[in-house]
Amino acid sequence: MVNTKPNARVKISGFGDNFQNWFLDLVEDSASEVNLVPMVLDRAMFDHEIIAKLGGVTKVITALGEIFSLMAKQPEGPKSKAGQLRADGYANIFYVSQPVKKLADNRFSYVNLAGSETEEKVQDSQYLFENNGQWYVLRAVRVLWYDYGWGVDASSVERPGRWDNGSQVFSRKILDPSFPCD
Repeated sequence: MVNTKPNARVKISGFGDNFQNWFLDLVEDSASEVNLVPMVLDRAMFDHEIIAKLGGVTKVITALGEIFSLMAKQPEGPKSKAGQLRADGYANIFYVSQPVKKLADNRFSYVNLAGSETEEKVQDSQYLFENNGQWYVLRAVRVLWYDYGWGVDASSVERPGRWDNGSQVFSRKILDPSFPCD
């Protein structure tokens, strides 16, 4: 939870509303050793461009536990010894699957933090997928260092905005050698 005290395992300064509604009550199995590859964008890109360059949805999915493990390696952000996360004002981008209930067409629902069922729709059906009998929607999770802790928020992968150049995206493996990164 939110905790910026000196003894916090990881200093977290806040969670955005989307992250809270989509992930705050999610329980995952323990994360194994994190084996993610960071890449810095050298131009602004939309989520769909990043996902396609990285080889599709299955190559970009990251567990929340893996993200927390990376944050735990840099509990003081820029004051921590070097880690994979950027702590210099640029976003760290991860793609996380949110469990949902599949409805007709590309529609789905989930229960938000207030306990209300919320319906949404994806335009691109690849972002709504089934795995072992459970339906998921892909979300973009942003981790950013603020003055006193990590801020964590989430957005739709179909949002209209681009990620800025300098932002860092994490995946399992780069499949396209022309991916714009440093």
